[in-house]
Amino acid sequence: MSSVLEWFSQNADVKVNKALSVEKSAINDPSSGYGLFADLKLIDRIPQETTVELLRIPRFAKFDLNSLMALLNDDGQYTSNENKESLQKLVKSVFSEFMQLDNLGDILSETTILVFYFTLFALLRDQFELPRVIGFYLENVLLRTKVDSGVMSYDPEKDSYGQRPHFLAFNYSLQTLGSFFEKTVASSPPVEPLLKQVYAAVSSRCLEIPEEVNTGSDDFVVNTTLVPALDYANHDNEMQNAHFDVDRETGDVLLLLDMNRLPTEKKKFEVLISYSPDEDPASFMFFYGFIPSSAGAPKQTN
Repeated sequence: MSSVLEWFSQNADVKVNKALSVEKSAINDPSSGYGLFADLKLIDRIPQETTVELLRIPRFAKFDLNSLMALLNDDGQYTSNENKESLQKLVKSVFSEFMQLDNLGDILSETTILVFYFTLFALLRDQFELPRVIGFYLENVLLRTKVDSGVMSYDPEKDSYGQRPHFLAFNYSLQTLGSFFEKTVASSPPVEPLLKQVYAAVSSRCLEIPEEVNTGSDDFVVNTTLVPALDYANHDNEMQNAHFDVDRETGDVLLLLDMNRLPTEKKKFEVLISYSPDEDPASFMFFYGFIPSSAGAPKQTN
């Protein structure tokens, strides 16, 4: 999976510290996935600095509602203007119909819209040229992410954490989106398995990224965002040794290693962040497929 870091570094101007790699997570669970790792021997540390920048993701290389539209309209993402215009026309038409759904207000959220777009792109990828960055992320990350979460396999008989309300809301969204796509988009792959995979991957990889309301303002909004490369970082509020932030001058998303929180016994270690200070067991189990260590259960994610 370090090939994903390399691709985004070469094709989307993502700055990757030479000490950073993607490897199998060190979390002691047979179903745990990948994680970010830092090698202390390769870190160029400035004396007196308390953080080291491990990742810098430009604002146009992350996926939120604004950047998706910018990528869709970017000539440099396509091999021809004709390909761009044909995709734009269809996406605009399908989204317009989606916004007219009678029950849209019951399912509408930033996450739902991200799921809508990436599912649509997945359904269209064999018929249309997708924006290059979107296509790569879809094929190599979202469609390959394995999450043993309630989104993929909720079992009410094994629900020890009260996930049912999350399941009911998700299932309603799944049925609404699935029915819409089946009626609206001509596609060879079956809709439901693809939709569930995208929903599980998006909901498990999203982060809440702050953004200034206006340049230089102290007021912020928080956007639900997919951040390539950063989204390989696993969660642990107790063992957290890094955090993400935003460069106010450029809008770049940063992953910063906290040098005063490093494990003393290791030269190479997993980089751990906080997805949320609120570790609600039902929510974590349903969307991420793990219970945080503070709840005394094993973890698994990306």
